[in-house]
Amino acid sequence: MANMLLAILGESPIVVTVTYQLLAKRLADKLDRVIVLCPKGELVQFGYGLIEDVLKETCEVEQEPLDFDDVNGEAESYTFLHVMYSLLSRLQDDGDTVYLSLAGGRKNMSALMAVLVPLFPCVKGLYHVIDRDEHLHERQTFRSLEKLYDASDSDRHKYFFPSLERLILVDIPYGEYRQVSKAFRARLFSIVDEDALEDLYEHNPDEANTVEFVQDIARVTEPERMLEVLVTERAAQQFQNLAHDRTHARGLTYCLERMRLANILRNRSHHIYTRDLGKGEHDLYSQNLSALTFHFFKRGGATERPVFHTVPKDIRGCKNTEVEKVIVSEMEFKRNSKYRSLEEITSVRRFFL
Repeated sequence: MANMLLAILGESPIVVTVTYQLLAKRLADKLDRVIVLCPKGELVQFGYGLIEDVLKETCEVEQEPLDFDDVNGEAESYTFLHVMYSLLSRLQDDGDTVYLSLAGGRKNMSALMAVLVPLFPCVKGLYHVIDRDEHLHERQTFRSLEKLYDASDSDRHKYFFPSLERLILVDIPYGEYRQVSKAFRARLFSIVDEDALEDLYEHNPDEANTVEFVQDIARVTEPERMLEVLVTERAAQQFQNLAHDRTHARGLTYCLERMRLANILRNRSHHIYTRDLGKGEHDLYSQNLSALTFHFFKRGGATERPVFHTVPKDIRGCKNTEVEKVIVSEMEFKRNSKYRSLEEITSVRRFFL
């Protein structure tokens, strides 16, 4: 078990080392380790090397690499959340105590870090750092990676040890009252049975959506990728007919939004049926396909199940990068306590755009 600071390397690595120095002075127990989330880029690696050099005599320093430059899109956001979830889960299981710095990193990353905090009791504090003299250009504390790269070795070393008196370590309000209940944490992965999820959707749809959101994040197997989702005329008409059925319309909207994410699409695909294409149909997608493989998109106990296939390859049998489009051909609902089969639904050949 260890005490550690978890921080993001953004514009200035000095933010990370200063946060460590300020927090170490405040805590009664020693900070054993610093974990730095590092986006891609040679300059970022240069900055991480400086952090290692400054802190090597006082604590362990560990890098958690990120496979992107910034969290500036939905796919990157889900990938970042998965990295954070996996990291905090590991630290929680190891019995470590975590202090989280929201200072210095890209703002989107800082916000997303805070999203997952209520799920992990191992996080004991959230912090930001403020420079009293930030408005004075000549007394700039948090010099950028570019300026540090251009500085001499002696100046660079001096910049990492500013006067701490003019710096404020800000406690972001957080405590047990901000955490989700133990009962809810226990339900996050215990609710996998379809009937249990359907019951949760009926009685507490917001909680059911949260359960699925966390499960989706935890199950990511490779970097997230956004897909283009298209609907056939048949599916579009079905959706339009739901103008006065807000429950089903909302559920289908949520499905279509989630289907854009390749990992979620794969993990939520349910059942499988492959139909050979008829004469003259194989070239409709300019992919020389001889057959299409269909699935339901299943959201736990939700009653809406869009029928879809992907091109040029089936999402269940390839990598994310090998899928380009998702085509939704039917908006299926439970009828008389059951769903139609994929074979029955696709028999009318409404699966072309």
